[in-house]
Amino acid sequence: MSSIDLRLNSSSDNWLITLAIGSEYLRRFDTFIYPLVKQYCIFHHLGLAVIVDDITADCPTNCIGKKKTWQKFLAPHALSSILSKNINVCYFDSDILFNPYGKNIFNTYDFNSLGIVSQLNGLPGDDLLARKIMSFHRHHDYSDSYPLDSAIFMSIKDYYTYHNYEPYDDVSCAGLFVCNSFLHSQGLREIYIKYDDSIKSITDSGDEPAFNFEIRNNFNCQILPYEFQAIWNYEMAWNYRHLYLRKDTIDESVIASVVSCLSKYTALHFAGSWYESKLCYDLRIVDILLGSDFKKFSDYLSVQPSGIPVGRILPC
Repeated sequence: MSSIDLRLNSSSDNWLITLAIGSEYLRRFDTFIYPLVKQYCIFHHLGLAVIVDDITADCPTNCIGKKKTWQKFLAPHALSSILSKNINVCYFDSDILFNPYGKNIFNTYDFNSLGIVSQLNGLPGDDLLARKIMSFHRHHDYSDSYPLDSAIFMSIKDYYTYHNYEPYDDVSCAGLFVCNSFLHSQGLREIYIKYDDSIKSITDSGDEPAFNFEIRNNFNCQILPYEFQAIWNYEMAWNYRHLYLRKDTIDESVIASVVSCLSKYTALHFAGSWYESKLCYDLRIVDILLGSDFKKFSDYLSVQPSGIPVGRILPC
């Protein structure tokens, strides 16, 4: 059995790939995430692949014990090797919901660059406000052990220097990036190999600090619009504060909020380990987003209105 499952459009030159290693991760992806990203790929004629087992076979043994998420750096090289051709690759975390009729990310991407989404610039709201709302409600509604002041408020400079990196003026969520396999896959693979399994980070030995430094240090980066990786933690803090009282209970209000939020964006990332991040795992969300009413709404959004007066209209 191959470590990479090719799901859709094997002839395409533009591919989405995610990582779902382990039966529980794969089950959750296949149930709640795959139906939406599948329709997104069908809608835009994109390839879709899922990493279902380790792709570290040809890597030095001292670096393969890292968290599975580090294998995102290997994904473009592994996929292009299987397909035996140059491709554009969008890696996405397996906890990202796709709007099935959202914009084609490859129409925005410049293949000469490595595309990332800023977590600070170009946001539709104040990021400090979002972090304060998150901290307040996690402390008061989730657990009083959650601190009101923590590393969530680190400055950009402190974030980099804490990990012994030269600071850059921006950070990104490492859950999505777009690259060209010919130009970037070998460099990404070298980043994976650079770090052995003793690596420590503020994200519990996760890859995000290294991702933020190494991507900017080694590649020409293109900042993609926020709509291609909207952050649910931010969105909930800005727009849906009442949901903190639900914790991880998914009711009609949660479903309506998630659907409403995703209708504005192409991809919505439910990153994290707290209750907010579990609110995407409900088939009712999938059913609504794949339903005829949502398709009609999406079609209407693409129509240019004429603005011709039709007289005063009142509700019946």
